[in-house]
Amino acid sequence: MTANLEGDFWIEAVNDVLIVAVTDPAGRILQVNDRFCAISGYGRDELVGQNHRIINSGHHHNGFFRRMYKDIRAGKTWRGEICNRAKDGSLYWVATTIIPEFGADGRITRYVACRFDISEQKAAQLRLSEMATHDPLTGLLNRNGLQAELAALLTESERHGESVCVLVLDIDNFKDVNDLNGHDVGDLVLRTVAERLKTVLAPLGIVARLGGDEIAAALPDLGLRTAILIEQVQDAIRHPIPLAHGTFNVTASVGLARFPADGGTAGELIKRADIALYQAKRLGRNRQVSFEIDMLETMRRRVDLREEAAIGLARGEFELFYQPIVASDCSSPASCEALLRWRHPDRGLLTPGAFQEVFECPRLMALIGDMVQRHAIRQAAAWLRSGVPFEKIKFNTAAADFEQPGFAARLLDRMAADDVPVSCIGVEVTEGLFLGPRSSSIRMELARLSENGVEVAFDDFGTGFASLTHLRELPIARLKIDRSFVMNVSTCSRDETIVRSIVELAHRLGMLVTAEGVETEEQYLKLAEIGCDRLQGYYFFPVLAAPDAAAALQALMVKRSASMAA
Repeated sequence: MTANLEGDFWIEAVNDVLIVAVTDPAGRILQVNDRFCAISGYGRDELVGQNHRIINSGHHHNGFFRRMYKDIRAGKTWRGEICNRAKDGSLYWVATTIIPEFGADGRITRYVACRFDISEQKAAQLRLSEMATHDPLTGLLNRNGLQAELAALLTESERHGESVCVLVLDIDNFKDVNDLNGHDVGDLVLRTVAERLKTVLAPLGIVARLGGDEIAAALPDLGLRTAILIEQVQDAIRHPIPLAHGTFNVTASVGLARFPADGGTAGELIKRADIALYQAKRLGRNRQVSFEIDMLETMRRRVDLREEAAIGLARGEFELFYQPIVASDCSSPASCEALLRWRHPDRGLLTPGAFQEVFECPRLMALIGDMVQRHAIRQAAAWLRSGVPFEKIKFNTAAADFEQPGFAARLLDRMAADDVPVSCIGVEVTEGLFLGPRSSSIRMELARLSENGVEVAFDDFGTGFASLTHLRELPIARLKIDRSFVMNVSTCSRDETIVRSIVELAHRLGMLVTAEGVETEEQYLKLAEIGCDRLQGYYFFPVLAAPDAAAALQALMVKRSASMAA
């Protein structure tokens, strides 16, 4: 009696804990216990006689079950984790042990499957996996998730000899979205773009957020249709995004790399699609560019050049040269424009056109701007001490100069520290400064400089879109007529009319005018006749090293004194 009671106890204990099913060698269910019925949602009469596939969730690929059946048919005990589907469609996970039973003839007569419910553990693992592999803002895969899934996709594609496309997409000028509207709006834009991308691309492949506003996708190579699909993506993104106050329009640039032509690993393909994206942005944004192998070398040269520039700045290889700006009637001392040069240890003296890529790096651009300002002010102080006759030293500014607040204060402090009067320094700006998100703060900085006596000049005047508006709103004291109008001023009546109109407008507004790019006597005579106040160009002086510029300024003063005496 005691033995029977103990046997009943163990049977009840097993039934309370284990989920048990017995099947024949073909997989037809022979027996199930109560726990099996409870977790599957099926009654015993619905299960017995059915094939075990009745609870197949579709979660596992065919290879998973092929390996399992290979083991148990060979008489081996199989252990693993299986995701099953209940009658109501919900999924549950079980840690499973399948034990073959043998008859007297040594053949397998049935399989006994014992399972533990591990759904809660798997749910916790899934949550941790989601956190590790998914972006919380957009719900897309993150970089880690993309790397893992793309690696699996490439392995599968290689096995079947298929090509894969990897896209990296960047929202154009996204930094402006955050700066102008705040990060809440930026997050809304990112979520909206992510949803639009999922709608177009998710049915075909993988979509992930790499970080910031960069989104990547991987999908089968559709040949010529891939370009059409990318256009559909860009069109979807272009639809206005409704905001609390109005709408916001965004565009996207896309870089594309192909497996296996452009790379054999997930990391290589993402990197090369990113290189193609960079090229798309350099070409004007809102476009798609496919990776080409020469882009890799171009990128390496660009990175190397930036590293060399950073080292060169630290070593003092960057210098200022000067081009005199003369008065058209020789009535006053000349000014000089400070122009950047790089005395490269291997390539010699370089003009900015030879290292243009350096200026695409905001950090380096800010460092270069700081160096230009310091050196220009120090040069003005040196010329003042040595009695070199000059009116002003002028230098160009860029958006990077205004990234940190207090540009005007820093400049004024430096002039005061070097004992340079504010009247000896001029700042030149272009229209591009006022098209970005910091336009209002830049205006305030320039206003402060102007109020303290520093001349603000509008460079490249006539080439922008809203120059007249700027003349009304900005503290501009001088216009510099772009060389494209000066080139034909003596031979083209249309260009002459434009220059006359600019000079007349500037003078009526109380501004002075400088014409740059003067290279012939005919241009000089015409500009002097029109009434340009200052002239700059190779007809008068080339760009000179500081000692040569000082000598040229001295010679101009001697010539001016002789002319006045005569």
